[in-house]
Amino acid sequence: MTSRSLHVVLQKLQDEEPGAVFTGCLPVLRSSLERLYFVMIGSPCEVEQYVTEDQSLRAMYAAAPGFVPKTVASGMLAYNKSEASDGNGISMRNGRYETWEECFSVKIEDLLQLLREQGGHADLVRKGEDVRRGVVPALLGELDIKPAIPHGDLWSGNAGTDSATGRPFIFDPSSYYGHNEAECGLVHNPPEHDQPIHRTDVGWVSEVILPGRADLYELFHHLNHLVVFGRRGYAWSTEKKTDALLEWMNSERR
Repeated sequence: MTSRSLHVVLQKLQDEEPGAVFTGCLPVLRSSLERLYFVMIGSPCEVEQYVTEDQSLRAMYAAAPGFVPKTVASGMLAYNKSEASDGNGISMRNGRYETWEECFSVKIEDLLQLLREQGGHADLVRKGEDVRRGVVPALLGELDIKPAIPHGDLWSGNAGTDSATGRPFIFDPSSYYGHNEAECGLVHNPPEHDQPIHRTDVGWVSEVILPGRADLYELFHHLNHLVVFGRRGYAWSTEKKTDALLEWMNSERR
């Protein structure tokens, strides 16, 4: 971080707490009023990712104050060319859809297209398209939902406990308006998630999620991890999930 960037951050914090003194080591700063602040600073190529997280936090805070951190300030800082780096985030279409089926189908379609562009997964992409065209309508087509604001990437690494109150809170979201039970997509976790957030911890999921829909929501996260990280283990787990969903669809047709 440049001295100019640090000056801008401290000025924003002074606007929040006039007269306070701030100490600590970035990314965590503590005010003389004992309030903690987490500072996130990225490179210019990561602007879309930071805007997405900022808007997600603001929308979630408006819906559930105290359950997510409050965004104090956001915006562009000055950078030297040497500070820029390539981000590994992905962009997906946003839009207004008439049904949850259509919305989720677009999310899967975007990931399959990114995987297709990367190459090397032709058979998996074909199976994924079969899931999108057949399983998604079968499992989501008749759902009449009230849109909620899912976190979008809810696992143990994006959740914590307020040491002062003992209450849980979540952070680092990638939110959208959709079905609340889609939050359970990481209940059955990708390999490195060794401390899953279980379904009973997600208090706003009130209905019983059907196994097929749980697998479908999990597939989204497997695809996302495969696109972003490209590890062989993700390819195996993603194909295993698509095979299970296609087997379910074929059994329903018998």
